[in-house]
Amino acid sequence: MSLSKQLLILISLIFLIVFSVSFYLSMNNIRNYLEVESEIHVQDTATSLGLSLSPHMSDEQDPILQTMMNAIFDMGYYKEMRLENVDGEDLVTLTNPVQMEGVPAWLIKLLPMKTAVAQSEISSGWNISGTLYVSSNPSYAYLKLYEQAKETLLYSLLIFIAAFLLLMLVLRLTLQTLGCH
Repeated sequence: MSLSKQLLILISLIFLIVFSVSFYLSMNNIRNYLEVESEIHVQDTATSLGLSLSPHMSDEQDPILQTMMNAIFDMGYYKEMRLENVDGEDLVTLTNPVQMEGVPAWLIKLLPMKTAVAQSEISSGWNISGTLYVSSNPSYAYLKLYEQAKETLLYSLLIFIAAFLLLMLVLRLTLQTLGCH
C-alpha cells in the first residue's frame, strides 16, 4: 500500500474518532440543556397556573378550573396535568400520549431523557386547597435533539469530504516533490 493511502487512512480514522467523541458529547450537552429547560418550563407553568387557579379553588366544581387547565394544556407541550384537592382526590386530569413520531428508537435508547415533573400547592386565603402537578412531554425535546443530530452529521460529512479532498491534494503535491507515491 502506498504511503499516500496509508496517510489518508490514518488521518481519516483520527477524524472519525475525534468526530464520534465530539458528536456524542455535543448531543449529550444538548440533551442536558433540553432537560433543564423542560424542568424550568413545567415549574413556571405549575406556579403560574396554580396562582391563576387559586381564586377558583373554593368551589371544586367551578368549570373555570377545567377551562384554564385546558387552555394551557392544549399547546401539547405537556404529558400530564393533574389538579388534586386538599384530600388528594383528582379534580381535573388531562393527559397526552407520548408520541415519538419522526424520532428513531436508537436515539431514544442512546440518549434517554427524564420527564420533568413539577408541582405547585394552591392556596385559598391562608389554607392550602389543592396541588397542581405538571409533567412535560419529552417528544418535543427528542424531536429538537434529532433535528440537531441530523444537521450536525450533515455538516460534519461535508467538512470531512472537503478536508479529505484537500488532504489528498496536499499529500499528492508533497509526496511528488519528495519522489514518493
